[in-house]
Amino acid sequence: MKNQAIVHGMEAVGVLMPDGDRFRFIAVKFSVWALDGSLYDTPAEAQAAVQAHFAGARKKEAAARDSEPHSFPTAEGYHAFADMRAAFSE
Repeated sequence: MKNQAIVHGMEAVGVLMPDGDRFRFIAVKFSVWALDGSLYDTPAEAQAAVQAHFAGARKKEAAARDSEPHSFPTAEGYHAFADMRAAFSE
């Protein structure tokens, strides 16, 4: 067994080093730091873990983006503001 690079998006993100009869993932990019030190049976398993890691990161980013407050007021908010304004102008 020899060291192997793990590539994602045309960029090396980690190296697999033999560790007994398995492979240890050494992260070389911060984006995969969570996987650093993980053990895998095959290089294909390590590559799949990297792909899943990036897919999960994209899902988290999308969920955070979707949960941000909207920049436009809701009808309830508009009516509550109009009622407050009317109360103060009397």
